[in-house]
Amino acid sequence: MARDIDKTNAMRLLNKSYLKCLENPVATCSIMDAIDFVMQGKNCLTY
Repeated sequence: MARDIDKTNAMRLLNKSYLKCLENPVATCSIMDAIDFVMQGKNCLTY
């Protein structure tokens, strides 16, 4: 089943989350390795 992704909204949400992380960094993150893997991957969808 295909999903229709609102890419503009997804980008807005990712940017908002990213800015929130920059403003209030956390020293430890239980999923940091998974996040880094996805963000550095080729052809990975992040929304």
